[in-house]
Amino acid sequence: MLVGLTATLFRVPTTFISLIKADVVWFKYTRGWVGSNRLPLEETLCSLTVQQSLPTCFPDLRLEPCEQLNTNSIDALNIRFYLGFPLRTSKDIIVGVLAIVDNEPHQPTSAEFSLLQDLAELASVLFELKRTRPTLTTLARKKDAQHTITQTMSRMHTLATRRDLNMFAGLGNGNLYSTIGQEAHELATYIRSNYLLSRY
Repeated sequence: MLVGLTATLFRVPTTFISLIKADVVWFKYTRGWVGSNRLPLEETLCSLTVQQSLPTCFPDLRLEPCEQLNTNSIDALNIRFYLGFPLRTSKDIIVGVLAIVDNEPHQPTSAEFSLLQDLAELASVLFELKRTRPTLTTLARKKDAQHTITQTMSRMHTLATRRDLNMFAGLGNGNLYSTIGQEAHELATYIRSNYLLSRY
């Protein structure tokens, strides 16, 4: 659901959440991804995001190619634009990347950059919630969390898909991104405080 929301918001053909395991990148949750579901770490732009522990952006790989990697897979997929944010666990370990990709160049705005950061924070918390092993006590609480997550995600998706109406009403891209980013941040904070408190 989060990957679909991200694709709708940024209007890019490809969005994914990748998970890093050893020297392999698994493309676990994807929209529009046509490559292999796993690639060697050294062949992916995700590896730079993980190594640098920072957001990684390539506005146009044709004009400014990445020289640190084996680019065979990147070239084969005709990737020109990449923006990826690291996903961190409660112990500040990077486990994956939320990324948007296109075969056309892009120069992300500060509003887009900030929005993807908020969505990556939410993805990190959702990953943490999913990987906790439920006990009889926590299972019911996780179901409550799932209800809140579903409601909030549906609301954000409605805002995103009604973009044209939002523009007509004066909620421009910057304000739309800010509104959805705030929703994502508040949901992440809510989950962290109420369901992952002992882990943070």
